[in-house]
Amino acid sequence: MSTDVGKPLAANGRSSRGLNNPQAPYLVQNTVSTAPAEEGSGIQLSAIWHAFRRRWALGLLIGILLTPLAIVPWLLMEPQSTAVVQLHLHQDDPMLIFNTADQVQTSAITYKLFQSTQAQLIRSDLNISQVLELDSEISNLPQVVAEPDPIEWILENLHVMQLPDTELLNVSFRDPDPQAAMAIANAVVKNYYDKYVKADEQKDNKRLADLQLLYQEKTKELKAARTRLVDLAETAGSGSSESLTLNQQSTLSEREILEKQRHELRFKRMELEAQLFALLETQKHRQAVGETAPNEDGQPVVSEEPVDPSLRAPLPPLPVGQSTNQWVLTEEILEEEYAFDPEIRRLNDEKEALEEKFQALAKRLQGSGLEKSRQQYESDLAKIDDDLNFRKSLIKRSFKKEYERENRRLQEQFEQDQLAYELDWRRIEAERLRALKAQGGGTLIVGDTGENQDQLMAQFNEVDLRSRIKKIIEQEAELEAMSSSLRDNFKLLGKTSADVEMLRGDIASLEQVVSNLAAELERTRVESKGQSKRIEVMAYATRAQKDDPKKQIALTIGVGLAGLFAPLILLMWRDITKQHVDDLKTMRLAIGLEHMGGIPRLPMKQLSGKNGKDDKKDSKLQRALSESVRGIVAQLIRRKASENQNCIMVSSATAGEGKTTASVEISRMLARSGQKTVLIDFDLRRPRIHEIFEVDGATGIYDILTGNETLDGALKYIEEDKLTVIPAGNVESEVYLESYSGMLAELFATLQEQYDFVIVDCCPVLPVVDARIVSEYVDGVILALTRDVSVVPDAISARDILRSHGATVIGTIVSGHPVRGRYDLYN
Repeated sequence: MSTDVGKPLAANGRSSRGLNNPQAPYLVQNTVSTAPAEEGSGIQLSAIWHAFRRRWALGLLIGILLTPLAIVPWLLMEPQSTAVVQLHLHQDDPMLIFNTADQVQTSAITYKLFQSTQAQLIRSDLNISQVLELDSEISNLPQVVAEPDPIEWILENLHVMQLPDTELLNVSFRDPDPQAAMAIANAVVKNYYDKYVKADEQKDNKRLADLQLLYQEKTKELKAARTRLVDLAETAGSGSSESLTLNQQSTLSEREILEKQRHELRFKRMELEAQLFALLETQKHRQAVGETAPNEDGQPVVSEEPVDPSLRAPLPPLPVGQSTNQWVLTEEILEEEYAFDPEIRRLNDEKEALEEKFQALAKRLQGSGLEKSRQQYESDLAKIDDDLNFRKSLIKRSFKKEYERENRRLQEQFEQDQLAYELDWRRIEAERLRALKAQGGGTLIVGDTGENQDQLMAQFNEVDLRSRIKKIIEQEAELEAMSSSLRDNFKLLGKTSADVEMLRGDIASLEQVVSNLAAELERTRVESKGQSKRIEVMAYATRAQKDDPKKQIALTIGVGLAGLFAPLILLMWRDITKQHVDDLKTMRLAIGLEHMGGIPRLPMKQLSGKNGKDDKKDSKLQRALSESVRGIVAQLIRRKASENQNCIMVSSATAGEGKTTASVEISRMLARSGQKTVLIDFDLRRPRIHEIFEVDGATGIYDILTGNETLDGALKYIEEDKLTVIPAGNVESEVYLESYSGMLAELFATLQEQYDFVIVDCCPVLPVVDARIVSEYVDGVILALTRDVSVVPDAISARDILRSHGATVIGTIVSGHPVRGRYDLYN
């Protein structure tokens, strides 16, 4: 034979890779999308039903055999006794006398955490080990001595449970011995209460001591801060930040007024200095124009004529110093003003009311309550005193400024009167000189004419101007000193205001801290004397309750039912996970191939063409078989006519899925329909065709491939079925079909020319590669499936493998359906 593969295939117009053949449009038409398989990937009710249908008998049989084992828990179960100790876990700390506003209510989450913490403390290894170490009665119990790990044994039987919607916590212990159960439960709770709950009392005592020490320290700090505030208030004249700010503003306003006065005096001084300069220049000019004639010695001529003695009398002295008419601000004046001030009267009334209230409280309260009231009284009284001092300082400062202003006015008036007196004195002196001149007596300058008299008056004006300028300079110096003092005072007030504000903030904070500490100290003292605790033992175990027998019976029944139905459920689950082929709908959705038809269950005798004793039953089965196969054959004939497909391979995913049954029945029906058909047994590993048709299987396809027999010599004609078969032959060793590719191509080409249909019964796809190789030389492949035997994943794998080898998977044939009616298989 020729090994050229291409020639015979080219004669038929087909390629060994059908997927690449442009003349095979049916490949696309016959391919069913596998997308619906994703939608039906979950467990369906139909899958559960079919799993139950397949496994109910075996599952119930196993369950019936296992049901008697339910008596084993009854026999092994020893009656238990439960001892319960009940604890009360308050959601909040119990208050004996009062609930304060700062008491925070415990949230549900916090309380749940508190409960869990207490439960863990009760079940902690430390608590159990302390019980065994400290309580010899517990450690010497037979149950405890017999256990290799007593702590683990106690924890296994010790249960802590929170009763729903209550604050109660049950601590229970289970043991067959009631006395032992009570002893262990009570010992565990007692040790927990002594080691953990009562330990809180020591913490409370230490906390009380710490609070007292802290309270004393903060009280000292508060007193020191108040003392410092008083010192600052005395320095600045007030202890209030508002008053200090007002003082700053007042000081700034006064300084502005002083500066304005200073500038006015300066301008006035400059004006007088200009007048003085002009006067001096005039005198110089007069002296330059005409001077008094000197005598022979160069001195002015002086007359020695006698004058009136009265004209030589001394003038009254000029007034010097300060005015004696000064206002003096005394404490008596201030006290009178304080008495008439409405704000001071109101503060004094509040102070008296506060003193009366404290005196009334002092009569009713004693001990710590009186101390707390005294502290509050002293704090309020200090605030009122601060306000009084501040108000008095404002009044005193206001009056002081008014008195100083009035005294300055008086001093200015005095200075003006002094200047006027000096001018009058100068004028009188000038008049006396004129009188002396008129009488011709006294020491006079010769030639004292009117011009000299004007010169003398000009000298008097010069003296007046110089005196006034001197006074203005003195006033400017005084204003400068006052302005400098106000500037320093303004800076001091600014610094003091900041210090006072910070100090008041510190005092307010310390007062709040001291108040909170006093309240917390008082509450801690009260609570430390009480008996109420957040965790209380309601009752220790006094008896152990035995288990209800009904529970034991219910448990036994439950175990029996579980033993009855558990095997069935497990078998069904295992069956469902395998994904058996149950019905046509499941097959189409899962595998994604066209369903060509179904074949009923056939016994071996029916497959070989023999009828049994029950002719009526066999006749019904034969009619159902004929109807089923006739539909499949009709599709093959239509495909041959439209697409020239006449070489069909029938295979399956694994063994035992009805591929041989399908190939035999299809071949028989094709032959009976007048189609010249040849059936090839290509299952070289498990051949069955020669047994079914009862022909000699000594020679066959194996011999053709190995060259031991010709094609005509291997053909076996079945007269009854008008069918030609080629058995597998005498397979003596393993066959590698890859090495016979050329011979296979020529063999199939020859058979397709000689016969209308070539049906190939090939081995399964997944176990061996023979079907994959043969699929490359046929026109199409039919996958045989068996209901309740084939599984969907294997079928999908076989489909994908065949397609990867270029084979066209035409569709599927499902066998194994029961025969219920004439057309049941087509529904």
